Amino acid sequence: MHHHIHDFDLAISFAGEDRRTAYKLALLLKERGAVVFYDEDAQAELLGETLTEYLIDLYKNRASYCVVLVSKFYVEKRWTRHEWKAAQARAFEEIDAAYILPIRLDDAELPGLLPTIGYVSLPGHSLPEIADIIHRKITGAASVNRRFRMADRAYQQGDFKNVISILEAINHAELLRNYSAARLLVDALMAIGNDATALPLLCELLNLAGENAENQFLAGVCCYHLSRFKEAVSHYERTLKLAPWNLTAREDLRRAKAHVRSASRKVRTQIK
Repeated sequence: MHHHIHDFDLAISFAGEDRRTAYKLALLLKERGAVVFYDEDAQAELLGETLTEYLIDLYKNRASYCVVLVSKFYVEKRWTRHEWKAAQARAFEEIDAAYILPIRLDDAELPGLLPTIGYVSLPGHSLPEIADIIHRKITGAASVNRRFRMADRAYQQGDFKNVISILEAINHAELLRNYSAARLLVDALMAIGNDATALPLLCELLNLAGENAENQFLAGVCCYHLSRFKEAVSHYERTLKLAPWNLTAREDLRRAKAHVRSASRKVRTQIK
């Protein structure tokens, strides 16, 4: 199973003309302990064609947040053509708005940038203030991401106890906000047979992240191991609604139902 890992806390996207500001901001953020992607060489390739894909790849695969320095240069260079407006508006919709942090360097409008995203403007704040605002925003997520990276490495090495101690040190609410980290903790707990701790966490994930066949199935497995067969039956049944092709769930459901039947037979004989 592949867990989602971000190498950087944030990436900075900027126009060449705004390089000095980007560079200063990157330095200020690094001083505050953030892992920043500020790639001198990549910027040259970012003129127009690949920007949208690049931002999505960065956010989805490499950075937890993307700081965009919005200026007339940024807008002119990157968003002039009409089809771009459509393409990047769609692209930004795919991304959870909270991950794009726009810093406005002048009063240029970036077409398609969702109006719900809070802008911070440079004329109104000093660069160190802006670095503080960004740092506060990313700190919670960044520390979870850093721990997640450590835990994922431990998981790959089969050191499940270490995975658990790294992830259980995270504040519980923060942990639940990072779905991959919470799932990794579930996997490690189940790997050492601690189903009793894994189950409530799975139930919280099901409440938060909605119906998910894999989570339902794992909850069924936990209940089965804990001899809570009636609950196991309902988790397996929900799994099969979502993923009818899951043969293991089908087989486990049959076994769990047999346990429930034999338990009710025992109760009946006792009543007699």
